[in-house]
This record gives sequence, C-alpha cells and structure tokens, in this order.
Amino acid sequence: MILAVTRQLIRRWLPRVGGVVGGLALTAALLGAQSVPSVPSGGGVPRILWTVRGQGWAGASVVVSGGDQAVVADAKGIAAALNAASGKTNWRFDLGDRLLYTPAISGQMVLLARVGELAAVGLDGQTRWEKDIDDSPVLSPAVSKGGTIYAAGGPFLYALNPQGKTLWQHTVKSFYSGSPVVGKDGTVYVGAKNVLLALTPQGQVRWQYAASSTLFANPAIDARGNLYLGTASGLTSLDPAGKVRWSRPGQSVETTPLVGTNRIYVADTGGHLTALSLAGDVVWTVQVGQSIGGSPALARDVIYIGTGDGLLHALSLTGQPQWALQLDGAVFGSPVIGPDGHVYVGAGRTFYALETSSPPAATPWPMARQNAAGQGRAP
Repeated sequence: MILAVTRQLIRRWLPRVGGVVGGLALTAALLGAQSVPSVPSGGGVPRILWTVRGQGWAGASVVVSGGDQAVVADAKGIAAALNAASGKTNWRFDLGDRLLYTPAISGQMVLLARVGELAAVGLDGQTRWEKDIDDSPVLSPAVSKGGTIYAAGGPFLYALNPQGKTLWQHTVKSFYSGSPVVGKDGTVYVGAKNVLLALTPQGQVRWQYAASSTLFANPAIDARGNLYLGTASGLTSLDPAGKVRWSRPGQSVETTPLVGTNRIYVADTGGHLTALSLAGDVVWTVQVGQSIGGSPALARDVIYIGTGDGLLHALSLTGQPQWALQLDGAVFGSPVIGPDGHVYVGAGRTFYALETSSPPAATPWPMARQNAAGQGRAP
C-alpha cells in the first residue's frame, strides 16, 4: 500500500518537475534499496579512481570537458569541476537551489540548469551569464554545432546565443517534460507533456507527434535522422517527417534509448534491458534489476547500466553479464563514458570515476545526451 501511494504522489509531482530519474527509481530513493536477483560480480571489476561526496543526491549525470575536467552537480545545487583523472576539485559553484538535470558543456562554458534559471559558468568557475526561465526546474540544455543553446522550463523553450541572448522562444499550453535534442540538420526535438515537437532552427513548428503518455526523456536519433522515443506503452520509432515507422509494445520506457551500429538498446521501468534490431524486432532481453532510473551507456564492446539497488552493471553486446559493482546507493542518472574510456556515474550522494578502458561506441547515439559533454545533439 505504501509503495502504491508513493507512486501516485510521484506521478503528481513529476509533471511539474520532470522525469529526471523516472518513477520507479525515485520510489527506490524514497523507500530504500529494493532486493534484486543475485548478479555475478565476475572478474575484471574496474578499479575506482576517485569518489566525490555531494550534499544532495547525485541524480544528474557527470559531464566531461575535453577529457581533462569532469563536472558534477548534485540536487542541493552544488556544482564542482574536478580533475577527471584525480578527482581533485578545481572549483565549486553554489547555485543556491535545486539542480535536477544533467549540465552541458558549450565551448568554454558549463551550462547549469537549476530551478527557474540556466546559468553559464566558465571552465574557470566564473559566472558568464544567467537566464531566467519560468519558476520550474530547467531541463538539460542542448547545444547545436553552431553554438545555439536550447533550454526548456515550464511552458517555455528558449533558443539562446552563446552570450545568453534570446534568439527566439516557443511557448506551449502544457509544460516541457523531455529535454531538447538537436538533429544533424538543426531540427530541435523536445517533449511537451505527451507531444513530441519538431522545430526548425528558427523556432517554427515543423511537425508534432502525440504519444500515449507524458514523455519523460529525450528521444535518440540515428544516422538517417530516425527517432526512437520511449512511452508508457513501449518504444516507438518515427521517421524525420514525424511518421511512425514502428512501435514495439512493452513496459513503460522513461529513459533515452541508445542507438548502436545495428541495434537499439532500451531500458524499461520493469528493470529490463532490451536489444532490438533497427526494424524494431527484439534480439534479446535481460532482467537487470527491479528498477532502472537512467539510460544505459554504450562503449565499444560493453553496455553499462545502473539499477535502483545501487549496482552498476556491465554487460556484453549480447546481453551477458560481465560484472556488477556495488555503489553508495541507487543509481539515479545515466553513466557517462569519457574519451579515455573511463566511466563516470552518480549513486546515492556519491559521484564515481571508474578505471575502464573501452571508449564510447562510435555510433549515432551511445549515451543519454549523445556525448560525454551532455550536448544532446546528433554528430
């Protein structure tokens, strides 16, 4: 009964603040770790390079700048730039409010999305500019190849130049629920409650697609511009014109799928990781845990995924368990693979750097925000 009531409360809360961790993962955070089937630890468990303890839970993914600086931000609004190899703090920045979503690197700036505002902080720790955006948590920003920044909060989506000046804004009657991403042609895709909008780089609506539920995560984009979108009823693929290519019914998907060379990898709220062909046919499914809060990450020869019981799992590309590492608490966000192959992940209130060696997969969408800088754009 308590679990059911908590889920109802979460569902009421998420439409306002977004689905950074997904309903089941947040439930695990509130009620404590859930028991899961035993997972072989296996050989080759990576060495922990460093850990950094946050003041709030480590729900936002780590972002990496040029491989030498890792930026972490916790839910208390404390951001820190760390030496990616040693974990030594280069600078700290107190946002003074909650930060729930993954930052992004834009040139020599870190974009920190907090409640009601997007802050741009230089890689030297100095504030560059701040942009007020409604009074809601601002979602993870996206950065186009030309440097345009897209940030959404409440009913407002803004396009900003690198100096923080507004180029245009698009307002919806509901609220933005999924962070924006940018296609190879500059099209901006963003979820507004249950509608996926496709906007031109000038802010005009190109098309919109009505999904079966609120869209809690951004879509992934393949090399041909096709989209892969998680909904309450499974996974849907759209072509660049917004037409449905296929739908694969299944449990609710509140995370971003990954696009590999010839596979789509998707995690659902039931704790399953599934590999599908590009045509939507199931290749394999693995029960990883009882809850999954963030998207997996795809390296050249391994998949990383965290679960609500505090385990970071490594699986082969055929779904075979390689190892599982117990961390400090529930893994809320998505693992990130740095250019050097090291994995960065938050669990409980602790951020970790792991000495792994497989670099990010050279595929269209290997991580939740596409790249280690969190920019949310197609390469």
